[in-house]
Amino acid sequence: MVELPARGKSYIARKLCRYLNWLQYPTKVFNVGEKRRNPVTKANEATGLNSDNLKTRPDNVAHSAAFFDPDDQNAKQIREQIAMEVLDDLLQYLQEDGKVAIFDATNTTTERRAMIVKRVMRVNSGLKILFIESQCFNQTILTSNINLNLSGLDYKAADPLNALIDFKSRIWMYQKRYTPIDEDEQHHDYSYCQVIDVGRKTITHNINNILSCQVSEFLQKYHLYPRQIWLTRHGESEDDINETLGGDSCLSAEGLKFAKSLS
Repeated sequence: MVELPARGKSYIARKLCRYLNWLQYPTKVFNVGEKRRNPVTKANEATGLNSDNLKTRPDNVAHSAAFFDPDDQNAKQIREQIAMEVLDDLLQYLQEDGKVAIFDATNTTTERRAMIVKRVMRVNSGLKILFIESQCFNQTILTSNINLNLSGLDYKAADPLNALIDFKSRIWMYQKRYTPIDEDEQHHDYSYCQVIDVGRKTITHNINNILSCQVSEFLQKYHLYPRQIWLTRHGESEDDINETLGGDSCLSAEGLKFAKSLS
């Protein structure tokens, strides 16, 4: 997943996970935010980081906007460590029973995305990566997403106004370094889907296998608005005329007329 906070990444990730499991692809979401809310207890050897070099993260800073400042090198180092630990958990899942794993994080810079690709290819060069970028310009949807985040674990005990100010500051912190997936990354043959305003528009690139096509099709049909579902019985059948139960007869002339009118 790729995008700024409050753009619906986690919601899309959960919906996509449920859909792929329904298609019989064992799928699991790996959310970096959930890992971040727990203390950093170990350094990941593969990142080259040493826990002795990391400052202890104060509890009152763990979820505040200050922790996401891209200019704070210590906080950045901790964030990268957490993300790579989650990515390693994801890769372990794929090496065992998983078929699809969704890395639910912001991944808003070209450097982070390149790091993900490099790490995945180092573990298994046969794995396929599909980036899904959720962009949102609709202010109604954006406001709704922000309010939803304010009811989450990061702000469960916070004053509503202070929480809103802090969360908007967090978004601004990400915007300072945010780079959407663009043509420069196409040169690396990245596969990606960009979803704009929850399905109003989708852009795809390098979708070249069955699973990616299924994901792309799901994202194109994805929506948030209520829609009516109409249910009807079949038209009159020959068994209906003969008052026969349990058969599988053809439609009568009236039944065919009903079917044509319905279509």
